[in-house]
Amino acid sequence: WLSSGFITFFLVMLLQAIFPSLIGSVPFPVIASFAIFLVPIVNLMFIWVTDQTQFRFPERSLKAYKIFYITFPIGIILSLLILYLIRNPIPLLIPLLYLTGGPQQIPYTILAFTIGLLVAVIPPGILAMKELREGTGYDTYVVSFLRSIAEGLRAGLNPETVIKTLKDSPEMGKFRDVLNTIYVYTVLGVPMKDAFKKAADRILDFSSRISLISLADMIEIGSLTPETVEALADQVDAQIRIRRSYNSKIRVLLYAPYVGIILALVASILLGNAIYTILLKEAFVTSYGPLAAARGLLPKALYVIAISSIFNSFLAGLLVGKIGYGKTAAGFIHSAILIVITAILVIISLHISLIPSISPSSTSL
Repeated sequence: WLSSGFITFFLVMLLQAIFPSLIGSVPFPVIASFAIFLVPIVNLMFIWVTDQTQFRFPERSLKAYKIFYITFPIGIILSLLILYLIRNPIPLLIPLLYLTGGPQQIPYTILAFTIGLLVAVIPPGILAMKELREGTGYDTYVVSFLRSIAEGLRAGLNPETVIKTLKDSPEMGKFRDVLNTIYVYTVLGVPMKDAFKKAADRILDFSSRISLISLADMIEIGSLTPETVEALADQVDAQIRIRRSYNSKIRVLLYAPYVGIILALVASILLGNAIYTILLKEAFVTSYGPLAAARGLLPKALYVIAISSIFNSFLAGLLVGKIGYGKTAAGFIHSAILIVITAILVIISLHISLIPSISPSSTSL
């Protein structure tokens, strides 16, 4: 839906550039401003709607967001600085401010924004991947751990003995680090309930984190029985099945922004460039009338679409992270990938002509 809407909007802008009276009294600069600001706002609204409809858990915020709040303004300032330093013959920042650029300014402008946006998303993206890798993926192992605790209690073993046995077990996977943390705290004399709570601080998964905290509460109030631990394990296991079912249903949505970006660029920039090529080749026909104005407005439309597309890709990546992983920070890397793909496609599209060259012999006929 988003890509269809963007394609429609971009095509309307191309038609407005070719036939200035098409949209009535709405001038082209207003349409161009909508493309620059309205399209990203629509993506932001979809991110907000997704955030409102998804399940929310009291999880701690990722440090990657704080890094992004610093790198994003740095990236934008860097892009504007690059545009100011590049002169063709005037600084490229001037056409950006007045939205008067054309195909000649697009490659350098796209390159500047690509560099700036990559600076904005790559550092927090790397940190987000590290935080998510270290803080998630424990649920399956926690279920096994809880069932082992329940079996140990039935056999008359205390939790300390079970943890000591499981902390080096390959079946515990990455959860062994958490078990080792709990074991070290208990060896140092920290009460078991406090050791569980301290170890839970490093976990982002809500189910796993709340399971350890629940075990600590059971120990504190004396309700740690095989039945209560088994019930907790069943609850976490049910949540895992629900999450897997949800992920399998939305998996296809993770690829939609990639396809949408390509479709929007092919349908708008390639078509606009082809029409602009026709107008340039038919100079006699387009030297007067409405098409004369189109020769001046169409390059500006291509310029605006290119800039809008790069920011659209940036926000579409964040939408992928929000839909697929429940966290916008998970989309930083997707944003970087989409930005690079968009920059390459925009530059390539400007050098692809859908209009075959006409030989002199055929034109003379």
